[in-house]
Amino acid sequence: MKRVWTLVLALCFLLSGCTQTSAVSPFRKFKDEDAARSISGASRKFYDEKKLTGLSVGIIRDGKVAFFNFGKTAENGAPITEDTRFEIGELTEPITATILASLSLDPTVYKVYDKDNKIKFDRKDRADSYLPYDIKLEKDGTPVLLWQLAAQVSGLPYLPDNMSGSETPYADYSQFELVEALQRVDFQAVPGERYSASDFGYGLLGWIMGRVTGTQFDKLMQSRVLSPLGMDHTAFTLTDAQEAARAKPHTALGKEAAQRDYDVLAPSGGLKSTSHDLIRFVAGNLGELDLEWKTLISALEETQKQYYEGDGHTVGLGFEMTQLDGNALYTQTGATGGYGGYLAFIPKTGTGVVVLCNNATPVDELGAEVLTLLQP
Repeated sequence: MKRVWTLVLALCFLLSGCTQTSAVSPFRKFKDEDAARSISGASRKFYDEKKLTGLSVGIIRDGKVAFFNFGKTAENGAPITEDTRFEIGELTEPITATILASLSLDPTVYKVYDKDNKIKFDRKDRADSYLPYDIKLEKDGTPVLLWQLAAQVSGLPYLPDNMSGSETPYADYSQFELVEALQRVDFQAVPGERYSASDFGYGLLGWIMGRVTGTQFDKLMQSRVLSPLGMDHTAFTLTDAQEAARAKPHTALGKEAAQRDYDVLAPSGGLKSTSHDLIRFVAGNLGELDLEWKTLISALEETQKQYYEGDGHTVGLGFEMTQLDGNALYTQTGATGGYGGYLAFIPKTGTGVVVLCNNATPVDELGAEVLTLLQP
């Protein structure tokens, strides 16, 4: 009887779109059949009710992983898999924040380095100490600090005031416009006193980190986070073949939408990634990857420390911090004009979830449900 039930479960997973780990995954397979069946059912229900074009859900518990994939990359596209690339929007931010922590904890990275003066780069530095033309970035005498850019408490507006009204405003916004905007910032709050999301702030943070290392930001992200974590399907810029194969953007109603490309504001939301790669990022944060680079291990731990609490928000570097059943829960949501994303994990229970879809549909509700079902 048990063998028959196992065969029935296998058939249900196949029909529901569940897959296990991809061929290149180092993870063990998730074998909790009851939890997998519940998560598959919840994901299928969400996919059907929201009339999504494509959906990919990844889960991890104690280093064991499964993926649940539904739909296609487009109406006549290929089936969604855990290796399908999506725009991930603000899920880029905790990865950018990890770079800040990494540079700050790396003893070889300096703000100033010469024979007479050696000053270490630090996340607590004033942001304007890295700006050209003696630009001052402060309100009421309180300066913006680097960590505040990553914790979304810098007081900077969500977007700079000189973005164009073109069809591709993020792609058309370069470092030259960024520097111009920094000279006349209309602060939303005194730095450090209020949580307020800012793509402007994350773009500035990435630009500063590129300047201090003398490295293009995409290469900095590759060397500091993506390559060490084995996130081989994640990038800001894709090849023509990768662009053709990725999940295409759609509105919440299923109509085709425009993709969002980035220039200098890319650190705020410009990555394209997969549920498999993002589960690797979650696994790194859970301590489930065999990492040799101690600086990266410390950086991942640093992002999970509380940096601000107030006005209904508790935040680390790139993550919002709440609780589930008394355990610390780290979350981030992401969205662009044609995609939705959610990432969350609980270190105490070794659990995490990633949800990606190629519709402009919030998926945090499904992500929270899946994470609850995943608890041991």
